[in-house]
Amino acid sequence: MDPNLEKIIQEIDYYFKKKQYKQALALCTDEICKYDLHIQSRKIKFLIKLKKYSEALKECKEEYCEQHLSIQSQKITVLMKLGRYPKALEECNKDFCQQNLTIQSQKITVLMKLGRYSEALEECNKDFCQQNLNIQSQKITILMELGRYPKALEECNKDFCQQNLTIQSQKITVLMKLGRYSEALEECKEEYCQKNLNIQSQKITILMKLGRYSEALEECKEEYCQKNLNI
Repeated sequence: MDPNLEKIIQEIDYYFKKKQYKQALALCTDEICKYDLHIQSRKIKFLIKLKKYSEALKECKEEYCEQHLSIQSQKITVLMKLGRYPKALEECNKDFCQQNLTIQSQKITVLMKLGRYSEALEECNKDFCQQNLNIQSQKITILMELGRYPKALEECNKDFCQQNLTIQSQKITVLMKLGRYSEALEECKEEYCQKNLNIQSQKITILMKLGRYSEALEECKEEYCQKNLNI
């Protein structure tokens, strides 16, 4: 690699880590971006961070970015930020995007935003999506939106979902929806759930639902809960 280019990349990384996106963006010249698509991808990321969505979309459309999966994913993100869900779905459906798990997850999100839950569920059920925790979590969300709580609970209980905090929180929500508060409380007490603020908030809610207000108050006083506005 050209030593000058390597130095510029290091500077870009430095500013990004410092969250100084404007300074990082200034270093992402067209010449450098054409030479290295990873820099182009970072440039788009900086524009998104700065909420310059129209500019980010323009960068995604550069001819030299065609069929680059990371940039395609960013393009879909930008279209969603702009509320252009039908166009985002069109981009997800392009041939070169098929069987890419990141874009598949975005497609599911877009379908949910469009209220097309049954289609989104079908996408979750595709063979290449199985045992992907992010898509599994989306699947559980869809089942809850459809009111299919027993099925959602069944999905939460699959072996590969165990000890995943996002899915554990969803499991607790499902149990609460089913009115199974005592079971939900036991799930909150699992060792790997300790000091997770979202699950702690659920635990406090459950204790209040059970009329155990003194215990709920004690949980609110836990040191790691301080300065958390939701608790």
